[in-house]
This record gives sequence, C-alpha cells and structure tokens, in this order.
Amino acid sequence: MLPPCSFLVAGGGIAGMLSARTLAEAGARVTIVERNAALGGLLASRTFEREEWVFDYGTHLPEKLGIADLDRRLFGRITSEEWLQIPFYKTGNYAFGQLNEISGNISLHSLGKELHDSISSTLIQFPDPVAGFEEAGGGANLKDYVTAQYGQQMAEHVFSPIMKKFYGHELSELSPVAHHTFGLFRFLAYDPESSIKLKENPAIDSRLAFHSSSHGVVGRTSYYPRTGGIGEWTRLLAEDLEALGVQVITEDSITALAAEPGDSRRLCSATLKSGKVVNFNHLIWTLPAAMLLRLTGHAEAAQMTAPKHSRISLYHFVLDKPPVSPLFYMTCFDPEMETFRVTLYDNVQGTPVDGVHRITVEVLTPTAGRATPSIEKIFNELSQIGLISSDTKAIASFQDELSVGFPIFTPAFINQTKLAQSLVERDYSNVSLFGRNGGSVFFMRDVLVDIHDRLPMVMEETTALANAGTGR
Repeated sequence: MLPPCSFLVAGGGIAGMLSARTLAEAGARVTIVERNAALGGLLASRTFEREEWVFDYGTHLPEKLGIADLDRRLFGRITSEEWLQIPFYKTGNYAFGQLNEISGNISLHSLGKELHDSISSTLIQFPDPVAGFEEAGGGANLKDYVTAQYGQQMAEHVFSPIMKKFYGHELSELSPVAHHTFGLFRFLAYDPESSIKLKENPAIDSRLAFHSSSHGVVGRTSYYPRTGGIGEWTRLLAEDLEALGVQVITEDSITALAAEPGDSRRLCSATLKSGKVVNFNHLIWTLPAAMLLRLTGHAEAAQMTAPKHSRISLYHFVLDKPPVSPLFYMTCFDPEMETFRVTLYDNVQGTPVDGVHRITVEVLTPTAGRATPSIEKIFNELSQIGLISSDTKAIASFQDELSVGFPIFTPAFINQTKLAQSLVERDYSNVSLFGRNGGSVFFMRDVLVDIHDRLPMVMEETTALANAGTGR
C-alpha cells in the first residue's frame, strides 16, 4: 500500500521541475523521470574545449513573475553576487534586409515606402479581430487567419515568406496559431508618436507595436548568471529537488504505463527502460499526450501519426572581437537568411569571458532531406546582418543538433494534439497534463503560472481520494 500523495512527474524540463518542487513542498512523495543526463530540458548549457567557453541551448532569460511563492521556488537561491538582475534586455530583429536594434517586432518600413503605406493603411482600417477565429473549425488555416486579421498584402509579403522559411510550408498548410511561436502579432508602422496614439484603439493595438521594446516595460526583472550559462539555474533547481527528498531518475524513460486491476481509468505504475517500476497515486505528465496514449496501449494511439519537425541546429562561435551590435539577442525573420535566433553573451553578461567573445546561432531546417547550412555560411550571415564586423575572425566554432525538433504546426498536428489531450482527460482520472503539452499554454511564463494555479487543486483532490482509501 502506498502512502498518500505519491506522484510521478514525467519529464524533467522546467514544467516538470516546478511541478515536482511544488508537490514536494506540500509533503508529497515525488519521483521525477528524465531521459537526459540532467534535469532542465532545453534550459541547459554546455562547454566546448575550455571550461570558460559556455554556450546555451538557445536564448533563455528567465523572468521574475511577480507571484511570491512562485518566484521563491524558481529564484530563491539566486544572489546578486553571482547573478545579474536585468530590468530590460535589448532585443531586435533582422527582416527584409534591415537590422532593427530597438524592437523585436518587424518594421513594415523594411518593405519599402509603397508597401508600408498600403499595408499600414489596411491595418488601421480593419475591424476588431475575429473572435474565436483561431479555434474555429471548418478547416481554417493560417492563410485564412492572416488575411482576415491583417489583409492580403501582409499575408503575401510578410507572413508567407517567413513561415516558409521556418516551417517549409505554405500558409494554407499551417494552423491559424502557427505564427504564435515566433511572436508575429504586432508590427512597427508609421512613426513612434503616431503609433502611440493609434494604439489607444484596442483593435489597432492588437496589430501595431510600440517602436521601442522598452516602451511600457515597468518592474520587469530577468536573471542570468555572471559567469557560465543558463544551465546554472536548472542545476540549482535540481539541487533543491534532491534536498526536498524528490527521487530524481535521469538517463531513463517510461516504456509502459499500467492501470489498476479492475479500474482501467486509474493508472498506477510506470515501467522504465532500465527495468525499474515506479508506483504512484497521480501522474503529472509534461510530455506529448499522444505519447501517454501509446504507453498505455490506448486503442486510439495506433491511429495517431508522428508529427513532422524542423531540425534545430546550434552554431557556437568564439570570436576575436566583440559584437558591434548592443543586442542581447535577436530573431532573423529574413527569408534570404538561414539564421533564426542569435544570442550575444557579451552583451548579456557585460564582459567577455577569457578575453574572447561568444555567440550562439539557432537554425531551423524544416524540409526533410535538406542539409543543414555550413558553419562558414552562418558565420558570414552574422556580419551580413550587422552583428559583428567584417574583419572579425572565429577563434573556434562548434555545431550542435538538438535531439528534439521544432514541431510544424499544421492543422492536422493541432487537431491530433487536441484529440490526444481530450482522450487523456476523458479516459484517465488520475493524470494531469502540464507544460506546453497541457493544451492551454505555450510561453514559459504562462506554463509556470498555470502550474502554480492548477497544481494545488490536483494535490488537494489526490489527498482527499487517498484519505478516503480510493487513491492508492
């Protein structure tokens, strides 16, 4: 017989780690399982050649959330001696041949005066956004959505080439929410003063951006270590879990999930690849819901197809000169460039490490069979974009490919994801879905707040069932 409140957390990313800590602090017995060698997921760092040459798996600047308990769990061990507290981080973008160092939003001015004037006029004349369009049925796709919300010219000249770059698909082949991943909601147009005035209209505000990323930013604090990388954060969080008595299992994965005899709706144990069996009262699942259905042998699982992914490649550079741009990170939307996102560590941490300068470039390769670009090509793009000088030399360079890809948000993928989530919620009474795979949130802030808001209710219900003798 299990003691009350035994939880298994599947997935050791930030959603799984926060879930495990929240449960452990409430007195639950918690086991967390992660297939990689360490907890943290993509919030990880690695070194190349020298201990000082640390690179992250992409751009990560965790932000204080303004919720006392949540900030304590996430940032309680962060000190000003070892961590930078950043009130505003400089972000920009490169699109249609122009580098914007004051905003992460694409400037429609980069399209030329004629297109800018025509598109901008359309944006401010459109009615309120179509309520519920993104959730509408009837085969709605991104082309329909963008045309309805931004106009035909925006669909043709902005969204179409950008989405083709990142996803390798036409707008008509993508889900109406596919652009969310890249933050393509608002755009720069007109001049700063006119934009501020126009944004007083809620309908226009949803499409038009302030001309500076710092406009309206009040009381925001992000964190980054003074030395090393973001992996220092998840290392501290992992130490906290062990101190709280959480059983941490890494380099292992769940291969089967079993239900209680006589009650197929209640899962009770997980068999791991190593042969270990973990029993539980409640399962916290932060992985794709379709994976859970396969592991339980659900009848619907055989009908589900593996989603298509863009490959994520990382290019790390050690340079002999500092960057010429002040940006902390930037996104390259330009369809003529392979670069996706760039992190400039010198600008984040304030000083070079070991007398050299580090940059990481992320690249998405959406088409199966297409070769990833060479290191030389990506390095040359850094100077073409305007991030480094043309005479900068690479002292060392390293290429990495992540084991997890970037899902391509087609209508079929979204529909299958929603179906899998609904089947899990309908057919298993002691499973809770959290994280990006939980169905309602995507961005890190929303993921963390969702766990803070919903997990205590899960804990309360599980405790009540256990005390009643039905939660074992």
